[in-house]
Amino acid sequence: NFWFASIMACIISHSLVMQASVTGPRRLLADVQEAIETGVMPKSLVAVFNEEQGFEAIVSLCLTAYSFTYTITGYFAFFTGVASMLSSIHGISVFTLATYRFQPDPEEREDGTSTTLLPSANTSYVE
Repeated sequence: NFWFASIMACIISHSLVMQASVTGPRRLLADVQEAIETGVMPKSLVAVFNEEQGFEAIVSLCLTAYSFTYTITGYFAFFTGVASMLSSIHGISVFTLATYRFQPDPEEREDGTSTTLLPSANTSYVE
């Protein structure tokens, strides 16, 4: 259980450490304060959340699913593991839907039955 907890701690801190190394911890804290004051997240803070949802959720789900049979010692551990996996699945779903959207492909068919995975044009950032 110690190794699973250590790996999970590294996974969780990965996105925060990577962003803090790029922008610096003071800038990251200033961006959080700006988001609280204005209600709009700066681009660098959105990048932290995208990194978290795109990397942390996937790796956490894989590790939790792998370790699930080894770490279940009672009802609380079971429900905590299930909640962790559901949270990871939700994060992956939100990231995927925010990054990609399904649209009709007008070049192939005019009836709209064909769909293509395209990058979302709705994403807006604040510099």
